Amino acid sequence: MTLPLSRNTTYAPLSQVKSEDLNAIQDAIIETRPIPAALASTKRTLSGAADAWGVVWDPVVSAWVIVNTTSDSAVLEHVLGHSLRAPFSSGGAFSDSNDAAIVTDGTGTILYTRSTVAPSTGRVASTVDSGQTWDVHTVGSSDVRPSTVWDGTRFVIIDDNGTKLYHLTEGVLADIPISSVPWGPLRASPDGRIVCHHGSNDFSYSDDGGVTWTLSTVGGSFTDAIRDFIWDARMGLWVAVGYSPMSSAPYIWTSPDGATWTRVLPGTYSFLFHPAIMPTEFKRLCCVRGHLLVAHLIADLGADGSGFLAYSTDAITWRPFDVVDADLEIRDLQANETSVAVLWDDGSLTIYG
Repeated sequence: MTLPLSRNTTYAPLSQVKSEDLNAIQDAIIETRPIPAALASTKRTLSGAADAWGVVWDPVVSAWVIVNTTSDSAVLEHVLGHSLRAPFSSGGAFSDSNDAAIVTDGTGTILYTRSTVAPSTGRVASTVDSGQTWDVHTVGSSDVRPSTVWDGTRFVIIDDNGTKLYHLTEGVLADIPISSVPWGPLRASPDGRIVCHHGSNDFSYSDDGGVTWTLSTVGGSFTDAIRDFIWDARMGLWVAVGYSPMSSAPYIWTSPDGATWTRVLPGTYSFLFHPAIMPTEFKRLCCVRGHLLVAHLIADLGADGSGFLAYSTDAITWRPFDVVDADLEIRDLQANETSVAVLWDDGSLTIYG
């Protein structure tokens, strides 16, 4: 069954679409995807990542790596070949209620963060040799996972709900005196500006490694639920994705500097799906540097939902390139120059490219 993707074609209402036709719609989406060759070249799904919460590209060994954790230790694992490196002790049992994070400076240093209980503290572990040796640091005093980003010169770590700030430079951890700063997901642009999404739906930015912050300006009424945001160097834009709880519609916000945000209003973006499928929510976002944005989103398929991975070159027009299980949540979505890695909450990891 071949289904045109023209907006000028009249289709039956979604309630009248049979399940077998919905399957054909999904097939048609995948068959007609004009996906870049780099991502279309291969798709691999691996299991065994049930205890991993983050994935990152390691340029030293040219491989995607994850950190699998046990009750009180963790180990860096290469995705391809499953070669293991030396485990490191957390100094306390890991907290199951707070997920971990793994970030990199892009040249080989990998930073792994996770909270622990008994004692309730944060743990930051860094490696410069692909996990053969680790430097482990204690940060904060609560079992809340530290929020971390590489700003171009150092790792910036915010812990204890915004009351602790640390800088990690070449393995040396510095406790930076502060009173209180925003706490939430952190991202950085190449000029060193850090943007934090915090509170209900606020953004703030810092140009001095997280010491001082300025609340961003958001144009219009900002009631959307932001799920993820990222700096796209190719477009020179910050892009945030999410949805509107009021209308169950996906929304996109953009900013040239992280200081002023504008929502891409309904109708000014397009989803090149079959019209019987309407996306309802953006979930996660990453950037294949120099190529495109990749997003995970949920679409309405009548009584059921379906997940999609879609890509965009302008944050306005989105094309799906894979159909995924709507019941799966993404723990991490990352990209390097040519490939995308998706870590799912069922313990599987899918690599495109």
